[in-house]
Amino acid sequence: MIPIRHSAFVIRHFSRAFTLIETLVVVTLVALLLTLSINSLSGAINAQRLSTAAALLENDLRMTAILAVKENRPIYLRFTQTGEPPQYRGWQLVGPDPATGTLQELSTPQKLPEGVVFLDHEDFSNILQLDPIAGYGLFFGYTRSGDTTLPKSTGSRWCLTLAEEARIIPDAETPPKNYRTLVINAHTGSVAVY
Repeated sequence: MIPIRHSAFVIRHFSRAFTLIETLVVVTLVALLLTLSINSLSGAINAQRLSTAAALLENDLRMTAILAVKENRPIYLRFTQTGEPPQYRGWQLVGPDPATGTLQELSTPQKLPEGVVFLDHEDFSNILQLDPIAGYGLFFGYTRSGDTTLPKSTGSRWCLTLAEEARIIPDAETPPKNYRTLVINAHTGSVAVY
């Protein structure tokens, strides 16, 4: 018998594990993808928050016009300021009492979602630049005929803009990246959201 070299006929099985560098690269890539997806999800949530707030305000504006006609009296939106620095963050329906003429609250105060404010800028929320009608926060309302108390000069567009508070740059000439604008027709009281 011929001696067989055992090592020559041994089938070598290579079991290769991941190196530390390969593991670190994979972990880094997973962390990067997770960070990117969280950022895009955060942006989508903020955009949805703005859209919801704009839709709620649009519905309240339409309801105010209907209520003014139904009750045969003017109904106003009182805009409320809170926070530091004070910014407009909510609204409430108010109207004169038919018997006394004093203003009474007609709805519970509505608040914008956390982090959303009215952009108090003459170009983007020109309604907030008007002189208050009957007191603090009463910039406009709807009359008995369903039109608004807004000045009705030709070519005048009345708007309210909602924006993320964290993205607002003071004295900027352009609105922040993510915003919603409600344009109100002073003659008909109709509202469009952009």
